Amino acid sequence: MSDLQPHPLAELFPMLPEQEMRELADDIVTYGQREPIVLLDGMVLDGRNRLAACRFADVEPVLVDFEGDDPLGFVLSLNLHRRHLSESQRAMVAARLVDWDRGINQATAGSANLPTREAARRLSISERAVIAAKRIRDHGTPELVEAIRDGRVSVHAGEALSDLAVEAQREVLALEEKRIVARAKEIRAARQKLRHTVRLAHMDMVRETGRATSPGKLPRRYSVGYADPPWKFGVHSEVTGREKSAENHYPTMTTDEIIALFRELDPFADNAVFFCWATNPMLLDGLRLLDALGFTYVHHWIWDKEVAGTGYWGRDRHEILLIGRRGDVAAPLPGSQPETVHRERKTRHSAKPDFYAETIERLFPGIARLELFCRSPRPGWDHWGFEAGPSEGPVDLPPAEKAGEIAEQSGPPATDDARPSVTAADFAEFRMLGAIADGIGVSGPLFESLQEQGLIWAGKELSVGGAKRLAELGRLVDAASDGDAVNVQPNKRGFKDALSDWTELNKLKARGDDLTADEAARLAELTPVVEAELAAGADKAPKPKRARKAVPA
Repeated sequence: MSDLQPHPLAELFPMLPEQEMRELADDIVTYGQREPIVLLDGMVLDGRNRLAACRFADVEPVLVDFEGDDPLGFVLSLNLHRRHLSESQRAMVAARLVDWDRGINQATAGSANLPTREAARRLSISERAVIAAKRIRDHGTPELVEAIRDGRVSVHAGEALSDLAVEAQREVLALEEKRIVARAKEIRAARQKLRHTVRLAHMDMVRETGRATSPGKLPRRYSVGYADPPWKFGVHSEVTGREKSAENHYPTMTTDEIIALFRELDPFADNAVFFCWATNPMLLDGLRLLDALGFTYVHHWIWDKEVAGTGYWGRDRHEILLIGRRGDVAAPLPGSQPETVHRERKTRHSAKPDFYAETIERLFPGIARLELFCRSPRPGWDHWGFEAGPSEGPVDLPPAEKAGEIAEQSGPPATDDARPSVTAADFAEFRMLGAIADGIGVSGPLFESLQEQGLIWAGKELSVGGAKRLAELGRLVDAASDGDAVNVQPNKRGFKDALSDWTELNKLKARGDDLTADEAARLAELTPVVEAELAAGADKAPKPKRARKAVPA
């Protein structure tokens, strides 16, 4: 009995407190062991507390072997039904499942690695709680992890405390419970202010790049319009309330500003149909926009996002595509109309399913179409928007049967050697920072490097420096782009590459003789490269000007 060790799956859950363990031992002495201890691969899969109680009471335990095919499900089911675990304790279990770091027999125990969403579902908690718990496991002290497992600190307070240095975490945990909660609130408030600053920097970047590509007047008028206006939605707090709002991703406008912009652009023909997106809180503003532009509301379609979001009166999981008509515009032919509700899971913020634009194309073929406030231009459409890039002219496309003929006449694509290029490293960094700005989860060596440079905040958002770096890289990529592709030179080394080599070389040199064979080989490889880069830099450096003698007054 003394040789039995717990199975890694059993260690997902904390042991009982000492007093409850004594009560369990007294129960076993009085009534006997009611449930057997279950073994898998010679280890305790279920019953660690019963085994400890038997040892304390000096009672021979009853053992059985596990006979099922889902050990993880077995352990989760028993512990979640048997014990009263808080959300924070369940979140720590889920984080362990997502980022499993203990070796187990995969043949008998199966894989314990679960995606975040599945781990959250099986532990009956939110994905946000799992993400917070995973950050605590990655950045928190053992004392902080233990405090949450014991139920003394909530996972959300712990996630804020994990931003502190190791010793600072331990100092806070030594305080009484009320002061721990207060300190966590202070950290969250500071983080929200930083996010607010980052949002403003990102919005300024989008505005500046957009002004150069979005004309104040369109060269033609269109019979079909499609728009996702950047509605400005009122919140309770400008600092905290915009955490999940549109302004966290792009500049927004008031309804009056949107109406004024449409009138300035004057995009629509006298006979036109206009498809306009509106959220639940902005429904009346959407109808007001249609009316102000002379459109009569005729119908609307609904996008079911499958996943509920936030809201004051209800948790929104759908958006509305309003349809307005002005002048002589025929309705779609009978039988061609789509169903009014389309269900498709939402992706990045504000991105709409391609289904709607494709449906409009199907209902109104061969007609000039314009997408306003466009973020991702699509073939067959003209586009206008701060994030769309310049429009490429009429939407009329050649018939499919002429595509080959046109390709033969045009020959191989021309290359523009004069177009600036961007290094592969800078382009990869631009894409990584852009993904983080859009709320897309990323990982890998580049992510870790950017985090070490302070460009990423709290492991999932851009810092102020990160937003500025994204704007800087965005200008480089725009200059190297022809609208369809970016001129990337994989072998072109930039300043960051040289700096990285120089830093790595000095770290290796500082360790002296305490290097492995691979590290010594790397040092030998880096030395001539860095010396050559330093020599090249010295040759290109401007010569110092001689100081002029002071002329006596």
